[in-house]
Amino acid sequence: DGKRVDVVILEVGVGGRYDATNIFDHTETNTVCGVTLIDYDHTRVLGKKIPQIAWEKGGIFQANKGNIVDVFGEGFDGRQHGITSRPASDDSEKVIEDETYPAQDENTRFYTISSNPKEVISVLQSCAFKEGSSQSLGVVTAGDAVQPEWKIGLPGDHQRLNAELAVTLCNALIKNFVQVQVNDSSTDATPSSNQTLEDALSQTFWPGRCQAVPLQVADGQTPITIRCDGAHTPQSLKTCLEWFRTVSGYDGAGGDDEEQERKCPRFLLFNCSHERNPIPMLQMIQAVERQDRPLFDQVYFCRADSERPSALKKASARELLVEAGILKDNGNVGSGEEKEGDDGEEPTSWQDTLANVWMALAARRDSTGLLEVPCMTNVTVGDALEVIKHSLERNHQVSNGTSESGDANAKTEAEAEVCVTGSLYMVGSALNAAEWTETPCDGHLEFDSKKVGAS
Repeated sequence: DGKRVDVVILEVGVGGRYDATNIFDHTETNTVCGVTLIDYDHTRVLGKKIPQIAWEKGGIFQANKGNIVDVFGEGFDGRQHGITSRPASDDSEKVIEDETYPAQDENTRFYTISSNPKEVISVLQSCAFKEGSSQSLGVVTAGDAVQPEWKIGLPGDHQRLNAELAVTLCNALIKNFVQVQVNDSSTDATPSSNQTLEDALSQTFWPGRCQAVPLQVADGQTPITIRCDGAHTPQSLKTCLEWFRTVSGYDGAGGDDEEQERKCPRFLLFNCSHERNPIPMLQMIQAVERQDRPLFDQVYFCRADSERPSALKKASARELLVEAGILKDNGNVGSGEEKEGDDGEEPTSWQDTLANVWMALAARRDSTGLLEVPCMTNVTVGDALEVIKHSLERNHQVSNGTSESGDANAKTEAEAEVCVTGSLYMVGSALNAAEWTETPCDGHLEFDSKKVGAS
């Protein structure tokens, strides 16, 4: 439309170092970079150790990226361009303690958050200094820019540090853009500016993160709420499950509330990329149990409407369980899609693999409740929601017809809760199935060299 782009907010796809988005060079453009909490993600691509994943993330700090790309065809030697060595799998837990790096200053362009472990921060510091043209790494802590009493629109304590990082990156970008500091006398640092910032953070909304969407049902039928969260790492799934337990009424029930809570059916729609190890996430879900009642009454391992292509072969359930030490390697572990008879497994889809892993983990936990949880595979998210809807309709009709009170219209089912997680592709599919649309944003940015504000 001919409009000039002032600011680009670019999120890395996988890792960072070799991601297609890693093209902006801070030596040639006004670029600032932030790294949030690093967790086990895409481990079959990025590495199985946290410092290895941190090294992949720290690749976005590289300087002179254009020159590095140009020499690939001439026998590339990363050491000539200050590329740090990837942490080895056998000693990647060691922390670099004998090196010192410059402290954060007003020219710092690279930031991370203080909740990252020491070995992660150490690797990121090394990448920033050695690959980022001797740049320092800023470590953002709670209270740096976001006041403790401010409300954050996104649930979860971890979002406060994410908000700190976002504000810090904005401030760093503005300082470089207009050559003035945000708290300088030439800028508006009055309480009204703080109020603007507080209002913006309190109204922050991120589709697919702790989002509740109603599913359309017929009048008089059991209401269904879809709880969407694109959690796809152990840490983010932990936050998702804590949120779902609270909002679905699973936690805190007792007495009459407990009886009502047991009438609330809960369903899980799950899928994750085969580049990830699903076992820690599935174990975390199964660990939520009270009085032999699991968190979920039914589990659906679904196909998303779309997914990111990957050249990595899918692991079988046996391979995943052997790698985790749950099964012993009998020497017949294949390379993913086994033929019948190779190791006792028939060819399966990734959703079948997830279900097989789920059942193996449930058997290992020796939980009667988990073993009785029905699993369905190889359905789309939309189809799974339709199955849930129809099953609730049948249960509603049966329960109304046999109510102990004798009232044929008595409602014995509480609102049904559906948790969709494991992948943002899954969340997108659920939002499409629920016919959810995002409300357009009416705001705009205003900027000049004397006053910075948003409206």
